[in-house]
Amino acid sequence: MSTNYQLKPGKSKQLYLPFLSLAISFSAFGQQPANISGKVTSAENQEVLIGVTVMVQGSANATATIAKGEYSIKANPDDTLVFSYIGFNEVRVAVGNRKTINVTLQSTARGLNEVVVTALGIRREERSLTYAVQSIKGDQLNKAKETNVINSLQGKVAGVTITKDATGPGGESKVLIRGNRSITNSNEPLYVIDGVPLSGSVSMLSSDDIESMTVLKGASAAALYGSQGQNGAILITTKRGKAGETIINYTTGFTLDKAAVLPELQFEYGQGDAGVYNENSEH
Repeated sequence: MSTNYQLKPGKSKQLYLPFLSLAISFSAFGQQPANISGKVTSAENQEVLIGVTVMVQGSANATATIAKGEYSIKANPDDTLVFSYIGFNEVRVAVGNRKTINVTLQSTARGLNEVVVTALGIRREERSLTYAVQSIKGDQLNKAKETNVINSLQGKVAGVTITKDATGPGGESKVLIRGNRSITNSNEPLYVIDGVPLSGSVSMLSSDDIESMTVLKGASAAALYGSQGQNGAILITTKRGKAGETIINYTTGFTLDKAAVLPELQFEYGQGDAGVYNENSEH
């Protein structure tokens, strides 16, 4: 025997409302943020990274890793965590249902694999050298142009002191690598242009024609040049054409130098002749 039950319209509303409020409460409970934790390490040496910024994408909710590279942050399952650190590539990770997220950051540094020009034009990786060497690219020399291209090294190479001559534009400059080495002899470094030692001045060179400048510091770095390189060496590599590639560079500029202070000249006293000053001489 079957029995049919009918609900009155007023009672059906009263029956549906509790189920509706229960569903809303479950939905709100599912969106509550959960505590996400983990550790951030470096991909190169697996060392923990301290101070990595961990942020929920699109919000101001952020934290940073502590002493052991650990972090803790509240996030929803549909959020995305952004891991950022100076010198490393940024990483974005979707949270999902995970409560622990460990991240490995890849370094963006490429300086260790840099190839530099050493003595006799030999190209080697900088990290494989046992002596101090530093290279400056041509575009760095053009950021603040100098009449004498050697003056562009000032403040860019450690251990190099450059003193400008007071003779004005195009004047020579005194260059010391790691200070003076001799009282009587010259302390100037050896200049080498495209593998050829230079006996004259480099002030006539233009920074637009230079591809790179490498500073070999100390006698051990420039040992292959013998006694000429005892004060170090500055290797200059000029630009050259490349097969299958056409490049046209046009550069113009204007430099004006003006003396800030001029000495006052006197016409009352002169050297004289054999200790006797001729008053009738023209001044």
